[in-house]
Amino acid sequence: MLPWRNARVTARRDPYPDRVTPVPAPRTRLLAGPTPLYRLERLSAELGREIWIKRDDLTPVAMGGNKIRKLEYLLDEAADRDADVLVTVGAAQSNHARAVAAVAAMTGREAHLVLAGHPGGSPTGNLLLDEMWGARLEFVASGGWPACLQRAEDLGAELAAAGRRPYVIPVGGSTVIGALGYARAYEELLGQGVTGTLVCASGSGGTHAGLLAGRALTPVGPDVVAVQVSQTAQELADVAGDLADGVIRRLAATPDRAVAALVLDGYLGEKYGAATHAGREAQQLLMRTEGIVLDDVYTAKAFAAILANDERIPAGPVTFIHTGGAPSVFAG
Repeated sequence: MLPWRNARVTARRDPYPDRVTPVPAPRTRLLAGPTPLYRLERLSAELGREIWIKRDDLTPVAMGGNKIRKLEYLLDEAADRDADVLVTVGAAQSNHARAVAAVAAMTGREAHLVLAGHPGGSPTGNLLLDEMWGARLEFVASGGWPACLQRAEDLGAELAAAGRRPYVIPVGGSTVIGALGYARAYEELLGQGVTGTLVCASGSGGTHAGLLAGRALTPVGPDVVAVQVSQTAQELADVAGDLADGVIRRLAATPDRAVAALVLDGYLGEKYGAATHAGREAQQLLMRTEGIVLDDVYTAKAFAAILANDERIPAGPVTFIHTGGAPSVFAG
């Protein structure tokens, strides 16, 4: 059976019809509706386990990816501040920076991207798209994330002094505001009938945090397991837990379940951004069984944990949150 013949794509039901939805819809709408949910038929048969994939790589803006859900809410806040410039931070092949460049162009704003590293030769992958969307790029060659974050704040101050109205977005859009996007996505998953366990990559913690908040705000529903692709597993768990608590406080909601952030280590490899052997195997297996592309930095490493049958992932159905990243596959 072809995957789309067994897809839960537009189905939307309220699993708790008597319960008020805790996450308000964003005013800025970048998603036309639920993203597809597919059962991976061939892979499930091969692994002897029911595996589904939530195709957030197919969000309809900026070549897809999880950042679009966050940016719906972040753009609301930017509009509230009458911002005419979006400033953000990322690695040279940042999916988030690429998404910010696109939504800035869509909304008639400038995008200023502060990127770690060196510009290199001819731009490829996300960098090429950043330039095509008209973003202004600035590279910070040394000092790591602290230097990049400081430069973004300084740039925001410089723009404000020049009479502009900048809105500075942290790495990955991973703020309480941004995490609202994945608290709402958790409701979407419930409406598509997802059970078992959700698995996602965790880099800056916002996607994980939103899913955790969504889980805490529902009496039943799938557990959430994240896979470390940057920092340490404990650092990511702390960040995601704090952001999830912030989402719940912002919504003035009473959680039905405790926030319990679980981040699996063992799949990062040498460092953030570096491909791993297990990730490459996961990438090739999914492409050759289901035709779906994973990226080296995030999704391949997270999917490798599923293929490893990691005992920290509870038994039962697994739904992988595909957070995008395909343009980086074409980076030189």
